Amino acid sequence: NIVELPKLTNLHYLNLSNTKIATHLTVLKQMTKLTELNLADIPPSSTIVPQILTSLTNLVSLNIAGNTGILNSSVGSLTKLVNLEYLNIEGAP
Repeated sequence: NIVELPKLTNLHYLNLSNTKIATHLTVLKQMTKLTELNLADIPPSSTIVPQILTSLTNLVSLNIAGNTGILNSSVGSLTKLVNLEYLNIEGAP
């Protein structure tokens, strides 16, 4: 249950790729210490909204490849992630 993840207050790396996670992605925005996040190939019903990504200001690496559930407006909001060094959006709309 990813609702419990924000309790891991010192977590810096999170890999949810190829999981069946389809709901509650908004809890990720509370995990502001994350520096690496992998959401590659999660179900299309897992919509990644801008508010989730832009709150993760410490991200250095982000992988959202293969996600058809990413909103087009989310990609443009990535410019707010000033620490981002690696980005994989292959296959995203």
